[in-house]
Amino acid sequence: MMKWLGLVNTYAAVVVPAMAEFSAYSWSDSTRSRYRRTAGGARIDGASEMRIFVSIVLPALRPILVTLAVFTFLGSWNDFMCR
Repeated sequence: MMKWLGLVNTYAAVVVPAMAEFSAYSWSDSTRSRYRRTAGGARIDGASEMRIFVSIVLPALRPILVTLAVFTFLGSWNDFMCR
């Protein structure tokens, strides 16, 4: 698959699979819980779905995304250095 994507002998070949496996659960759980709490009020104010996501949900998810990025990088770095 990495050959098909053109990622052979690159750092991305190590990082991409780890991101896909690690971030799927955290992204969906966090997004759902924060979205439910804030979307109702924003809809009453007349915000579109895209505006709600960009202005409310995405800034609230910033710490989660940074944490996922750090964990993914460290796990990938350790896999890369141990082989």
